[in-house]
Amino acid sequence: MLKQKPLVTAILMAGIFSGTASLAAASANDVDQTQEKTPTEQHAAAQKKDATSSQAVKSIQQEKNQLSETLNKSVVEGYKKVQQATELLQQDGKEKEAIALLQTATGQFDTALAANPDLGLVPIDVDVAVVELLTDEKTIKKAIKTAKELLEDNKIQEAAAILSTLKDELVTATAYLPMATYPDAIKDATKALVAGKKDNAQTILATALSTIVVDESIIPLGLVRAEAHIIKAAELDKEKDKSAIEQHLKAAKQQLALASLLGYASKHEDAYRDLTKQIQHIEKEMQGDNAVEALYKKLKTSFSRLIKAEGSQQTDDSKE
Repeated sequence: MLKQKPLVTAILMAGIFSGTASLAAASANDVDQTQEKTPTEQHAAAQKKDATSSQAVKSIQQEKNQLSETLNKSVVEGYKKVQQATELLQQDGKEKEAIALLQTATGQFDTALAANPDLGLVPIDVDVAVVELLTDEKTIKKAIKTAKELLEDNKIQEAAAILSTLKDELVTATAYLPMATYPDAIKDATKALVAGKKDNAQTILATALSTIVVDESIIPLGLVRAEAHIIKAAELDKEKDKSAIEQHLKAAKQQLALASLLGYASKHEDAYRDLTKQIQHIEKEMQGDNAVEALYKKLKTSFSRLIKAEGSQQTDDSKE
């Protein structure tokens, strides 16, 4: 799933993704967001001990975090200089220092454009946040039922408080600088400062800041966990590890069901349904003497395709 929105100036001024810290903290503590201690305590504990699921979540988080290594360093440094200049202009008598910083930023933008004149939207920051929901299907259904009843009674905020906990996802937010317009705006702000028009310069900088775009992609963790269980099942010997394989296949189906129950399958219902059918096909073939390697290969390809579709980030302009 993908959401695209302009970056709010106040958020950028405080640090691009400072608002996601609470999500990351929740993930780090493995919070059971439903606050349901019974009868789900044992189930949640079992999920926490599920090495396959835990490693899958850690792996995809690390993969997304590595996106920060692809950022254009010249553009990032230029943007930081603009931030510093903008902050200085909140003080009196700092115009000369701000001008120097903006000129340095312009030089860094020019360097990036000289290397690639066709730069469009260039990533300048990446933030990854994981929110894990450790619970079972029964508890989720109970929460949904309660929320519906509250909505019927027009208790909107109470229902919203419950629904807001029903998230099990990895969110990747990437900020993009529009190189077709942003560097020129910085030059205009610099000219305004040199001419002694501080207010005008601040207005230009604020407008430029509002043109930064954030793409937000969401990958359901149930899908990630299900794929991990399938990969594990495919690695095991059909004859020697039949019981373990059956447990992995069952866990994969459960994770897909939870993802669907939480509403993550709404845009790809057919794909989710197909994954479940493929798993059921393997379960059936496990009872006989037929080879299942080709079935696993097809299933893993289907998982990979769907996860890529869920996590893909597309914008109308080109990116580096």
